[in-house]
Amino acid sequence: EVSGNKPAYEPKIELVNKDWKKGEDVTLSIEYETMPKIPELDLGKIAVEKITSDPDKKTIDESMENLRNGALDFKEGKENAKAEPNDQVTLDFEGFIDGKAFENGSGNDFPLVLGSNSFIPGFEEQLVGTKRGEEKTVKVNFPEEYGNKELAGKKAEFKCKIKKVSKPIKPEVNDELAKKFGLDSLKQLKENIEQQVNAEFEQASKTL
Repeated sequence: EVSGNKPAYEPKIELVNKDWKKGEDVTLSIEYETMPKIPELDLGKIAVEKITSDPDKKTIDESMENLRNGALDFKEGKENAKAEPNDQVTLDFEGFIDGKAFENGSGNDFPLVLGSNSFIPGFEEQLVGTKRGEEKTVKVNFPEEYGNKELAGKKAEFKCKIKKVSKPIKPEVNDELAKKFGLDSLKQLKENIEQQVNAEFEQASKTL
């Protein structure tokens, strides 16, 4: 300690009279930061405010709606139904690079939801507007960071045949919906949703 102060870290000490000679007084410069003075507090008078938030019916309903969107059924559309975003098309496809088919670039009766981003960027968008029985050549570029280095960054063409166009159908809120998630009843599903939402709100309250 210096003059009753507590240095926050090692003080910086420099010789002021650098032309000091034997027999003369030594003058030093000492520079340091002091620890702040902390006043005594009566902890009994300190009040801590805890902010909590309880989920409302709207939040729980939104969670149920999200579950329904995640458990969509698909029903085949009319004969001339054109594929729209979020529809499911069932197709055969074969991919070519420089006119040659490449390994693992084909599939049959493949169900593809348009907008799911399951395929190469740009692929699904080109199938919007197609209908059953239609043949479509899709042209895409494999991303530079594609996992297969032999395909990364290359241009490709996929010859596609649309075999079915199906429209999404949201499941009803009933026991059958609960069974899709491995539960016995709608009551149990609702209880699980409430527990999950409550846990999320409780966690959020701790971070406020």
